[in-house]
Amino acid sequence: MTAVSSYVKEDHRTWDLNLFKIQFALNSAVNESTGFTPFFLVHGREPIINGSFYKQTDDCEYEVAMPREDYAGEFGVLKEVFEKVRSHLLKAHATNTKYYNLRRRNVKLSEGQEVWRKTYIQSDAEKFKATKLAPKYEKCIVKKVLSPLVYELIAHNGKPLGTWHIKDIKV
Repeated sequence: MTAVSSYVKEDHRTWDLNLFKIQFALNSAVNESTGFTPFFLVHGREPIINGSFYKQTDDCEYEVAMPREDYAGEFGVLKEVFEKVRSHLLKAHATNTKYYNLRRRNVKLSEGQEVWRKTYIQSDAEKFKATKLAPKYEKCIVKKVLSPLVYELIAHNGKPLGTWHIKDIKV
């Protein structure tokens, strides 16, 4: 959306007129994870950016700068490129997994277990409540296990508190 909005001026109905430019920029930019452009990985060559890539010859109107036989021979290198891309992607996946699961907890709660649930209290001047001074957690009981990540909770007085995600629950 940042790229689209950079092309939109006063008339926002023209947002789609420059999509081909954005597509070309994305397809010809080197990907951080793979180390190659998406265009190269799909076509086995880099995109032609302008007409000066072609040169004039006597027997035809134009010819690609690299002879067809040489170009076909380059496809043998693609196997090595794809292996390199695969190793880069596995490395990127491992790095992203490490950061994504940084605060992940393997916790399994059971029915009847006492837990603390995060409170979301908003400040209210009329009721003389300030968020900063409100308790951050409330003691409650697991009523039902809906999934390993979602639990139905009740207060100690039996009042239902609804369903809560494990990220909002402390043991």
